[in-house]
Amino acid sequence: MANQSQPTSLNDLNTTAFSFAIQGQKALNFFVFTANLPGLELGRIDQASPVGAINHAGDHRYEELVVEFMVDSELQSWKEIYDWMKSAGNFGDQEDYDEENIRKDGVLTLTSNSGNANIVVKLWGLIPTALSGINFDS
Repeated sequence: MANQSQPTSLNDLNTTAFSFAIQGQKALNFFVFTANLPGLELGRIDQASPVGAINHAGDHRYEELVVEFMVDSELQSWKEIYDWMKSAGNFGDQEDYDEENIRKDGVLTLTSNSGNANIVVKLWGLIPTALSGINFDS
């Protein structure tokens, strides 16, 4: 008889075997080399009582999704995010603003040690909040 407390998988997670994609971001999707699975933080609410504070679960908050990618020689991967941010933000000229394409969905696919898609994490309503600059050195 099998031990009921034993995990069903004894393999460790292969953190270097994944793919990440955001809808409509073809160049970015190809050049992604790091993406995180955002953590979750649960707030706490203290309720006063005569015998001491009673803790209750509060609101939850996800950590930020951080994606790192290589920039191709034509800047397509970088420009996709730049254009997305311009269409989502208020930069004074409203001709770039696009209400329908502000939020995009993404998918983080984790693969097993044998290279098969194992876990698919769907991320809804993504909005870019920061795009790092590009340094040129000689």
